[in-house]
Amino acid sequence: MPRHFSPAGRLLVALAVSIASTSFAQSTTQVLYVVQQNVQKYTDIVTYNVDPTTLQATRVGKPFTLSNVFAGVQVIPSPDGHFIYVLAGANSSDAGISVYATGASGVPQGPAIQSLGPAAITQFVVHPSGKFAYLIDFTTANQEFFYQLQPYMVDQGTGYLTETSQVHKFKPTQYCTPFIAGFYPDGSELEYDWGCYTPDNYSSQAFFQESVDLQTGALGRAAQIFSVSDTDLSSDQIKLAPQTINDFYSTFAPPLTELKIYPLITGPKKPLIVCTALMLSACSQAQGFLQDQSGRFLLLELPSKLMITKIDLSTDTLVDTGYSLPAAADPNFSPDDSIIYDLTFQSPGTSVQLYGFDAQTGAVTQGERFEVAKTFVTVFPAQRK
Repeated sequence: MPRHFSPAGRLLVALAVSIASTSFAQSTTQVLYVVQQNVQKYTDIVTYNVDPTTLQATRVGKPFTLSNVFAGVQVIPSPDGHFIYVLAGANSSDAGISVYATGASGVPQGPAIQSLGPAAITQFVVHPSGKFAYLIDFTTANQEFFYQLQPYMVDQGTGYLTETSQVHKFKPTQYCTPFIAGFYPDGSELEYDWGCYTPDNYSSQAFFQESVDLQTGALGRAAQIFSVSDTDLSSDQIKLAPQTINDFYSTFAPPLTELKIYPLITGPKKPLIVCTALMLSACSQAQGFLQDQSGRFLLLELPSKLMITKIDLSTDTLVDTGYSLPAAADPNFSPDDSIIYDLTFQSPGTSVQLYGFDAQTGAVTQGERFEVAKTFVTVFPAQRK
């Protein structure tokens, strides 16, 4: 089945796409946070350190336990990994953000430095510089949703959040949801998706850009850069990248699939690449796609595998790298694209398969596979510098 996620659902999956085009310094520690629920309805955050050379994982410290929270716990690391921001609550409309310091191995340290909420928080992201953070929440009235995007200043020494007055209020809506897609090319722009899904199966996505004041984190005026509309006979799966807008388009009558690669500019009229069966047979067979952190490698979802392809802008083609992952893979890329964490749900437990990933060639190297839990699990990769 194709993995087509709603704007709200994409974050719960794993914050799969970060479009910040930043240069990563040499990591001190590769960290994987495994969030698992146990039978007592508590949620544990278990920390692993991963050796990128041997592709072996070591469990470190004690599980960090949260109580009275729902299954959709999210762990948002600071860019340097010295803090984590945990989004959790009794239910999706009664959530809070808690700030925790981490030890040298990335293990969360209690008690919380700060807690925000409870509120109907749908998303929390940290700016690539680590100096700012942005939170989306909402209220309801008369069957409408009132979303707002609240910027915060971040004390990089303590992780403490200070609310600013530069709040962005979205127009009231019944069927739409805002979702922060990321920051690019150097953190000077924030991009968000305004996704709408109506009862008559009509859907639309509009992507907007707002400038970021790199001194204060304040946002400029929103400007639309790209949009699509679909009915029950067509669909678009769109992911933004530092250089491109990647759009997997499909229709059901007549059946057609193609992958369109647009330049990352305002209102692009013509795609740089239109991948059909004439360019790469997999483009007509795919049911969707995933991508790495850089957005240069697209993983086409085929019945037998996830084919790793590379966007070649020098020739305006999509190229098969010759590498792939299993069809059932659920890849989660490390912040620097050097490691893939493949989460596998199976009886009697859940496991993580490690792969090394070459961000130049798309090559994958199989590493350790380890069991993590017998209950619901999500993973959040991080780096501690």
